[in-house]
Amino acid sequence: MITVTLFGRGGQGIKSAAHVISTAAFLDGNYVQDQPLYGAERRGAPISAYIRISKHPILARGYVWQPLFLIVADDSLLGANGENAMQDITKDTVILVNSTLSAEQLASKYSIPNKILVADLSQLAMDVLHRRMVSVAVAGAAAKLIGLDIENLKQAVALELKEIGIRDEELARNIQLAKNAYDAIPHVEAQPNLQAQERVYGMVELQYHGPKLSTCTITAVGNASARRTGDWSLYKPQIDYEKCTKCMICFIYCPDSAISIDKDSFPVVDFNACKGCDICTTECPPQAITLVKRTRR
Repeated sequence: MITVTLFGRGGQGIKSAAHVISTAAFLDGNYVQDQPLYGAERRGAPISAYIRISKHPILARGYVWQPLFLIVADDSLLGANGENAMQDITKDTVILVNSTLSAEQLASKYSIPNKILVADLSQLAMDVLHRRMVSVAVAGAAAKLIGLDIENLKQAVALELKEIGIRDEELARNIQLAKNAYDAIPHVEAQPNLQAQERVYGMVELQYHGPKLSTCTITAVGNASARRTGDWSLYKPQIDYEKCTKCMICFIYCPDSAISIDKDSFPVVDFNACKGCDICTTECPPQAITLVKRTRR
């Protein structure tokens, strides 16, 4: 069985990437299982998806432990604040990272002993789609890594995107992006000692708890503001105060109340709360706000 874990951030298209990979594997004649794992309002937050591919019926379910391949769509997820992207891998797990850094630089920076392959999938997406939507690039690179057929990959991209109403011209660009990413990555043969060892669970008895614990109730003082959702973001808004007209549209539209107004009526961003959702950039009438990539230490 081939097991794959995809890690990325909300808005990068990790769920769609998993669908494309799984469909391509199914078209290759395999049994396939894929499932994403994420919560509400995850724009910019770490999310994951898990894939199993086998020539035989798949009886395991849920979370993939000890994946054969780990695909990371944002290299900041390899760090200490990366929501444990590395926690379940073995020393033999092959890691593919979307990054501008080299494999040697990543291995040194994050103390990774595993085999690492690197491709700048964000730049590939910018070159073809003119935006940083990396889902199809992630799918293309992963498909090559695990040895799926390129024609089945193209068909899988078409099936996934047609379902959501993508037009023919845009579909053609996405298929080209998938091929470019596929060509950028070498295929790695899976070794017998790399096969995933699925965990077996017994019955678990759940204790009763009252209905209050199942609501959105804040049960401790200050625990909502203590959640630094800004750590989720890959990009942050940058305000050009020379262009800003003090219209306060960004303040009104921000879904996380990350923007306040200072004594001079200018907007100020709290980057501990900003998830980089791009709404302020989209809604700003004078286009005084742009997104810039966050640097992480």
